[in-house]
Amino acid sequence: MAENAPSVLIALQCAELDNGVSQVLLNLLPRLQRLGISLHVVFPENGSLERALNAKGIKTLVEHAPVFPGRNALGIHRYASYQHDRAVRIADYIHSHGIGLVNTHTFIHWDSAYAARLAGVPHLWSLHNLFGLGAECCLFRLLPWTNKQRMALLDLMGDAYISVSKEVAETLISSECQRPNQVIVNRLDLAGFENRALGIEDSLNLREHLGLAGDAIIVGNVGRIDPVKDQMTFVEVAAMICEKYTKVHFVLVGPVNNQTLYESLCQRVEVLGLIDRVHFVGSVENTAPLYEQFDLFLLTSWCEGLSLAVMEAMAAGCAVIATDGGGVKELLEDQVSGLIAQPKAVSQIAGLVESLLASEELRIRLGKAAQLWIRQHGGWEVAAQEYYKIYQSMALLQGSQCKLGNIQPHSKLSELQGQLTLIARCAALEAKNREVEQELKAQQRQSKQLEEKFLYQLYKLGQRFLSLPHRNSAQRNRSK
Repeated sequence: MAENAPSVLIALQCAELDNGVSQVLLNLLPRLQRLGISLHVVFPENGSLERALNAKGIKTLVEHAPVFPGRNALGIHRYASYQHDRAVRIADYIHSHGIGLVNTHTFIHWDSAYAARLAGVPHLWSLHNLFGLGAECCLFRLLPWTNKQRMALLDLMGDAYISVSKEVAETLISSECQRPNQVIVNRLDLAGFENRALGIEDSLNLREHLGLAGDAIIVGNVGRIDPVKDQMTFVEVAAMICEKYTKVHFVLVGPVNNQTLYESLCQRVEVLGLIDRVHFVGSVENTAPLYEQFDLFLLTSWCEGLSLAVMEAMAAGCAVIATDGGGVKELLEDQVSGLIAQPKAVSQIAGLVESLLASEELRIRLGKAAQLWIRQHGGWEVAAQEYYKIYQSMALLQGSQCKLGNIQPHSKLSELQGQLTLIARCAALEAKNREVEQELKAQQRQSKQLEEKFLYQLYKLGQRFLSLPHRNSAQRNRSK
């Protein structure tokens, strides 16, 4: 199959292994390499995924990316400028290594897409999350754009899309995506998962680690601390359950991606009096052995593509309750292989948790059905073959005859540059407006304080004037 195999640059947003996208690529990329594809992977930093791919003989490049500065106007200009410079360096790499296609995973960074346009090679977006719900380029979040406007820009920056679930694809269609969009469902490496689950050296015994009794019931969640994962709902459900069940403990496993949210979660746990019932374990390198220690797995996300954590829980035979936040219904059949709730529906989710706590038989039945389903669906070899076919089509049939899109890098480049410049300027202007608003509010507060001080001084002066006749009268009386 190596005949006519393209050379592909994979662009990633993260170099660590503590997230679903990285785990997906750790399984997918070596299989693509075995099919004969020459892979190059560009990272924004050094990390465990970069080292793992290097160990498998995959070429890696580290081009450091700036941290998004938030609403700071000057910072946004610098951020956009740095992204442009990074894109130029990546484009030079594309030229010097004869790369015929760029594949960016997620929307978080746009510089590799820009680099593909500069180099005149096709660009493919791989989407791992629902479009339009915050899982896109940070600059987008500052703009009052509609999803259709955002989609138009992404169409300009890419020639085709791969969606990890039908629901992800549908969000693109509803946003009037004009490029071809193919669904390649994420898989689970069952053999690898089962081997990791048997790992002794790197496994974590939750009951020992947390000091829990042997008969403690564990409701688990695996995922980064991030708003889209909605761990706050997890905590609120814990409050309702722990009030009735004294042996139940809620365990959150995953890295802290959002420090502000983590602090809010800790404060809420303390306010609810759940410090000894809700546990934050942090990042765990090998999560596979944990699922068998959970009595049930609870996913509370409101924005997913296709949850790897749910698939791993299913493979372990762990009963799953999941919110319908993207791709869940493509994995679970409600009441058959799992229980599905609406996102943020605390009372509904708590009710489902109670139903599983009350029936070990139901937990076992759902767990076995989920395990059977996940084992019957294809492994990563199927996904690798699908990716290979798309890579061949895009890299070998460039220009207007490309089966997956009409690639016009040079004619669209100036328009693309204008769009990106507009993003940076609009974001900076909005940030400046916020600064002006804050300054105005500060001046209004200061004015109010001065006004209150002036009125008080006026009152004191009036009191003094009012006392003057009394003083003059008293002086005249003394003189007599």
